[in-house]
Amino acid sequence: MKIDLHVHSVAAEGVFTPAELAVKAKAGGMEIISIADNGTLQAQPEAINEFNKAGITYMPGIEFGMRYLNLDADLGVCGYNFDMKNDKLLKLLSIMEKDAIENVKLKLKILKKEGYEISEEKLKKFAEKKYPNYSDKFLGARVINDYIQDYLKANTLVWQYVEGLLVKNEVKKNHYRKCEEIMEALNAANATIVLARPGFYETEYGFSAYEVEKMVQNMISMGLDGIEVFTPRNSPFHQNYYLGLARKYNLVITAGSEYIGKKGEKELNEIEYPGWVDQQIKARLLSK
Repeated sequence: MKIDLHVHSVAAEGVFTPAELAVKAKAGGMEIISIADNGTLQAQPEAINEFNKAGITYMPGIEFGMRYLNLDADLGVCGYNFDMKNDKLLKLLSIMEKDAIENVKLKLKILKKEGYEISEEKLKKFAEKKYPNYSDKFLGARVINDYIQDYLKANTLVWQYVEGLLVKNEVKKNHYRKCEEIMEALNAANATIVLARPGFYETEYGFSAYEVEKMVQNMISMGLDGIEVFTPRNSPFHQNYYLGLARKYNLVITAGSEYIGKKGEKELNEIEYPGWVDQQIKARLLSK
């Protein structure tokens, strides 16, 4: 069986629409899949419909970047098989949408100060043309980055300079939500909550194995159900370590590629994991 529980669509940072992903998944022999876009459910209605038509078992998903303790970093969790109409979850997503809009305004202000004035009207027209099905306000952060890259692509050094300014100011803005807030919303929606790409935290943020295990323990107390063990972000060493950690705390073990669709990236059906992962995903996620 071929499973991928961490795929991204054009509604977030991905390249393809849910319909296009369904075609690719069917061609690749995929049997269970989940689109887990960052902070948005926008792709879900189309995904449910298209994967159902393709004869592929579809599991609604969502990913959140979160702030754990006082660290403003991209620590992520994915939620699966949840109530997409839950009030607490929708309220959180509404707050995040407003934050995204504020980030866009902040970026425009920074760019204007540096001599690159881009109107919101230009961004709107760009979004409607490039993402006709996904041109709502939440796409603002993605749209402005794409627009600026196109706008400044003739001068890579200028783009790198401007991108650095934007990243610096975004981090200062502390735009990731608190771990407790995200876990509370996902629990309210009755989601199965999985820690995403844990090996990344050690390599990117310098977490020790002890610190990661303490984080897992704390998150279990908040409702953590599983760990994304088999993912390209985890080295073989990390896979073995997190496999042991998941077994130690009786957590669901998942596999996800973080597929975006860029050139040179592995295809949907190329993620590697042991065959027994299929059975426990079916037993502990699909049977929920």
